[in-house]
Amino acid sequence: DMIGQAGIAVFIFGNKKKNGDTVIADGMLKEFEIAKQMEKKIIPVGSTGGASAIISEEIMSNIMQYPYLKDYIETLRQETNPEHLYKIIIKIIEEQQVN
Repeated sequence: DMIGQAGIAVFIFGNKKKNGDTVIADGMLKEFEIAKQMEKKIIPVGSTGGASAIISEEIMSNIMQYPYLKDYIETLRQETNPEHLYKIIIKIIEEQQVN
């Protein structure tokens, strides 16, 4: 329901504990698939690792489907400074609100 109400889905981290081990959050990958099916704007912060890194890889491989990320995807995959990431995410969101 939340994805349906949103225009943009931001994916950050995406790990969980299972039997004491840290694993990829499969639920986040499912949410990504739902967001894609609903044609939501997707912003993966791949530098945070986990499911976000997997989502980032997929988007990178299909960047033509995500033209609004073309100038930002590499930075989202590499930047680790929270303040810089925040500014980039806000910039992408603001650009999408204009379009």
